[in-house]
Amino acid sequence: MKVSKIKIGESPERNQVSGGVNLNIKNIIKKTVDEIGGFRKFVKPGDVVLLKPNFNSADPYPASSDPEFLRAVVESVYDCGAKLAVIGIGIAR
Repeated sequence: MKVSKIKIGESPERNQVSGGVNLNIKNIIKKTVDEIGGFRKFVKPGDVVLLKPNFNSADPYPASSDPEFLRAVVESVYDCGAKLAVIGIGIAR
């Protein structure tokens, strides 16, 4: 199994303001996941978490997963104390 590590850095697109509304995607995701019990209901300290984004085409978001959304979910998983967040992609053969 090949494992690659990625560095999650800041993006200039984050925390945009549109019409006076802060579009911090991480906060929006957290608020939504809190509706079903929050990330900590599913992710425990020390867990290895597999995330499966939709990268089945070369088409950009919204046809494929939004990289900023994926970044925010990975950060949220690490905020819960996960040991490792693995991004898995499947390739049809």
